[in-house]
Amino acid sequence: MTRARSAWRSLCKVGGPVGGAVIILLGLILSFALILGAVDVVERVKSAVDSTPATSRCDETRPRVSRAQGKVPTARVVLRPTLQEVTWAFDASRSAVGVPIVITATPPLTGVSATAIEILPSPLLRTDNHQRFPNDLTHTAPTISRNGEQISFEICLDPNGITAGRYAGSLFVSAGPPNAIGTTVHLVVTARSPGWFGLGLLAMLAAIAVALTLKGVSDYTRSIEGTKKNGADTPFVPLEALTYIWRWGELRLISSAAGVLTALFVGFRVYNADRIWGDDAYQDSVALVAAAIAAVGAQGIFDGFLGARRLRS
Repeated sequence: MTRARSAWRSLCKVGGPVGGAVIILLGLILSFALILGAVDVVERVKSAVDSTPATSRCDETRPRVSRAQGKVPTARVVLRPTLQEVTWAFDASRSAVGVPIVITATPPLTGVSATAIEILPSPLLRTDNHQRFPNDLTHTAPTISRNGEQISFEICLDPNGITAGRYAGSLFVSAGPPNAIGTTVHLVVTARSPGWFGLGLLAMLAAIAVALTLKGVSDYTRSIEGTKKNGADTPFVPLEALTYIWRWGELRLISSAAGVLTALFVGFRVYNADRIWGDDAYQDSVALVAAAIAAVGAQGIFDGFLGARRLRS
């Protein structure tokens, strides 16, 4: 108390009672500001201390497998087929075949056994009436390449009892590990009937013979029209009319043979282009009729060419 009274008297001597009170008030304000500043500094330091070890906490929350075993978690493996759609065509042969399938793995498979590869084929169904392929699909044991980049196997197709048409299906391939993404390969199998083509070919040849013979009758009729024989009109002889286009006279046989060869060429081209020949009898018949018409047209072209050469000579 004595020191406080002494300090007060000293302040009063300097600025009087009012000045002393003002100086004391300023001192209190300055002290309060210093206290607030110190508290703010403490809070900032505390906040910095709390936020500094964030990286170490992230380390603590990482999987312990990475540190304990010294491994990075395995990356996701994606399987992709080298061919998204595999097509196989059956012609005259009905023997079983093996269709090779190759699957690529990205990144390569490591530590995976070939026995872990799963291959799940779906039934092959006709695309028009959903008739099932006569025999179930089977496959060979899959193998994994040494570098783990490829999985290869064969799908076995047994077409015994198949009818002409287009069959579609798929197979799903999985590598086994939970981090592997499987893939789907689409299968398309076509079959045509060579027996139906043989019957159609015979029918086409018969149609060509009839068409060319009728054209020959027409040509024969025009050739004798207005002509005289023994002072009378040339008579119409049926046998000569029917064989007119098949004779060597005026090289008509050559032009007829050219027409037949043209029809055969067109017919075989249509057959080779149609992988499901025999599936639609109406459509196939129309194609053979078109080939017969081509024969008549070709015979007319060759006959006209030979006639022009005869006129020049």
